[in-house]
Amino acid sequence: MGDIRPGIAARSRRGGWPVALVAIALAAGCTVGGTAVIAPYRSVPLESLSAGPIVASVAGVLALAPGGDAVAVADPVHGICIAAVRSGPAPFCAKVELRGKLPVSAVFSPDGGTIALGQDVTAQGDGHVWLVDARTGDARQVPSPDAAAPTGSAPVTSPRSSYVSMFWNGGTGHLLLVANATNAIGATTRLVDVDPGSLVPRVVSPATGPYEFQTGNIAGGGPSVIFTVTRGDQIPPNLVEINLDSGMRRETGPLGADGTQLVPLAVSPDGSQAIVGSATYGDAGPPRRLELAARTLTDIAGLVGNFALAGYSPNGSQIAMVSTTPGGLVVQVAAAGGGAARTVGRLPGVLTRGSRLTWSGVDALSISSPTPLAVGAVLGWKLRG
Repeated sequence: MGDIRPGIAARSRRGGWPVALVAIALAAGCTVGGTAVIAPYRSVPLESLSAGPIVASVAGVLALAPGGDAVAVADPVHGICIAAVRSGPAPFCAKVELRGKLPVSAVFSPDGGTIALGQDVTAQGDGHVWLVDARTGDARQVPSPDAAAPTGSAPVTSPRSSYVSMFWNGGTGHLLLVANATNAIGATTRLVDVDPGSLVPRVVSPATGPYEFQTGNIAGGGPSVIFTVTRGDQIPPNLVEINLDSGMRRETGPLGADGTQLVPLAVSPDGSQAIVGSATYGDAGPPRRLELAARTLTDIAGLVGNFALAGYSPNGSQIAMVSTTPGGLVVQVAAAGGGAARTVGRLPGVLTRGSRLTWSGVDALSISSPTPLAVGAVLGWKLRG
């Protein structure tokens, strides 16, 4: 983690680097009577779609900004520093000094203005989370949700809870966290929603109960969050869906063939469907579409290789996927409702377990990685057509 460019940490107190995504968003809109209006997102037709890779020019990258113009870089003292993808203003660092456990992780908010900085936020971790202003480096720590337990739940008896998972909801712009807790009935986890403006951690629902264990596989979109949990010595995990609006939690048994372990990859912007992988003892195969209301799995025509990453377009009409094939990692885009997939690129190297793929409103596919990436690594793709 100490292999980033010399001088980044030393420049951490200089003026912030402006995120270009704001200018891009305004340029995409129009004005009516002096009021800015953002034009609705329109997908590029598959037949004309192509993609150009965005490559890391520095070592230690954890995440690519939604605009494809900035990166969050691992720093052993400040957690992350923000740098331009190519030439630009001097890098600067988050105004927080970390103590204790690694690893450090980072994820940009959907608008690119905020970075969630996690320290030891892993399925078996004891994590803390900060929200970092991507323009100035100012950092605010997300407080514990212990004082905000859901009505009727058992009181939390642990001295504090820790965070074990984090990701952004593209629809609400809120940060979603999974928090550990211990109460009178044992160890549990809770789903927590954080408004980056107020920084108030709202406990949405219990996530797991006693004798249930998080697998670490979680995804969300619109009002739906899905993840998998195991019970005792059960190998195939159960699927859990939580509605962010109502707090309703629904758990169903294993889906698919015997021994199949479902891996949530992405949830559509309206929360009606998801893309999931199947971790099996044999060949995992391409990801499949999961209709959340019916709990049915269907194949997606034209996909090849074993699943790796997936992400929905902002309007939910298309899906981007990265799959592992004998010839390397392949980037494909398909219609969400079915039909042939189009290959738009390839990715050298391998992907770290726990990586995520995000499709932004300016047609940039970005990868966030739980481990720092090397110089020359592909961080994402700019779609065009």
